Amino acid sequence: MKDAHTDTQIHAKMFYSQRNMYLTGFTLFLAIVCSRLIAILSEIMKHEEKIAVVEKQAKNQQKEYERLTEEKEKLEKELEERSKLTEELQKKSKDAEVVLKQAKSQQEEYLRLADKYNDLEKKYERREYEEKKSK
Repeated sequence: MKDAHTDTQIHAKMFYSQRNMYLTGFTLFLAIVCSRLIAILSEIMKHEEKIAVVEKQAKNQQKEYERLTEEKEKLEKELEERSKLTEELQKKSKDAEVVLKQAKSQQEEYLRLADKYNDLEKKYERREYEEKKSK
């Protein structure tokens, strides 16, 4: 025969057991969730550190890129100036060649005229000599 008091004790024990089982299950679930949360947070921190390193590298690369583009522009300007200077020197070289050719042709003409003058002078001296002889 069942007593109301024993029945209540049985129900109370069953309630406490179920309550403990639910609390234990919920505690285990929370422990698993917390451990996963900790793992995710540690991964996030690692990734944030990597991001910081990558951002520093990106800034350094950007600065290096800007420096290289400035250097490239300077070199292009210098190249342009040197090409202009080269063109001017080529023009001057051509002018110098023309002057040398003119000087050479003038020298040749001078030597030709000098030879012709010497020949004429010799002829003149011979005539004078012949005229003096004939007198």
